[in-house]
Amino acid sequence: MYVFLMGIAVGLGFIKTIVFGAYLSPKFMGYYAIAVTIAGYGTFLQLGLMSGLNRELPVCLGSRKEKYSSDLIGETTIAIISLQLIGIIIYFCVLGKVEFDDSCVRNACFLAGLLAFASPFGQMVMLRLRAEQRILSFSSLQLINALGILLLGMLAIQYMSYKGAILARVFVHFGSFIIVSKTILNPVNYFYFKLRDIIYLIRIGLPMMAAGILLNLQMSMDRLFLIKNVSATEIGIYQIGILPLTMGLMLGSIANQYVGPKLLFRYGQGIVTLYSSMGFEVMMLGKPVFVLGEPWYRNLPGIYGADSPLKLAELLQDVRRLPVASDEEKLKVVYALYDMSFNGVRWPDERTLEPENIEEFAKAIQHRVVSPNHC
Repeated sequence: MYVFLMGIAVGLGFIKTIVFGAYLSPKFMGYYAIAVTIAGYGTFLQLGLMSGLNRELPVCLGSRKEKYSSDLIGETTIAIISLQLIGIIIYFCVLGKVEFDDSCVRNACFLAGLLAFASPFGQMVMLRLRAEQRILSFSSLQLINALGILLLGMLAIQYMSYKGAILARVFVHFGSFIIVSKTILNPVNYFYFKLRDIIYLIRIGLPMMAAGILLNLQMSMDRLFLIKNVSATEIGIYQIGILPLTMGLMLGSIANQYVGPKLLFRYGQGIVTLYSSMGFEVMMLGKPVFVLGEPWYRNLPGIYGADSPLKLAELLQDVRRLPVASDEEKLKVVYALYDMSFNGVRWPDERTLEPENIEEFAKAIQHRVVSPNHC
């Protein structure tokens, strides 16, 4: 169901561009493309906070730290809004001093700032749904958002041309944040704030944000070049012309992320990995795993070390006859992992050095290493 709903959402995104192109003239479609392209770089203003939260929140929720998770969401949301607001005010001030030959290009740039401010609201509820493993809600919201932008955009274009298409996206981002936060997600504390938490999220999220920006630059560099060198009409024509390429990239991404792994898990005979955590997942699925490095799970049942190409070749020839982990062994592994788990914070989080965290580690070490009766 998840892949089905996501596929429909991608399809609606493709249809949306075609419909907007049919409703708008090439020139106005160009203004729309300018606004959407520039707004995509609003991620710069977040300083990696969203990426850091995307990494940290699932860990906190998995550790059953509900209060800390609520506080973390609240303070991150406020920090992102503040950074975006400051950055966009500066952007508007600079934009007001730039001379434009076409006033509509100026308007599109201003609307891009508004869209960049609204986008994190939609991203935040998506992130929270994914972190809480609400897979059906996540995919359903993707579909509703795509449909909402399409229908609202068609209506708004009738009255406000390209501005209506952009404002439809803004409305959907704000609307999804308000509705989903009120009806599906748990309340969060927006009055909690610790600068240390924000600095930590920036530190772990900035590299991931940089990678995302580089990918965005790769996908939109052509339009940035066109914005500088050609007319809005030509940009609009180009936006429609690259639709097949854009659709192919989206479908390829969905296939690589969701369909490919399922096919491999269902029909693959095993997996060869250096030390990826996927090796553990495949072991739990009852397939042999061949490791070239020394991952933490290397001594578990169904894991086979290959320290040379010859050894790997020998193991692959016998892949159908190699023993795999039994159901009883899998249960023992899960129990052992649960038994050795404890609520601790690891470096580079600055909370690692807090007395409470050090005490948790000390208790764990005493229980598992020092105690002679522990097994």
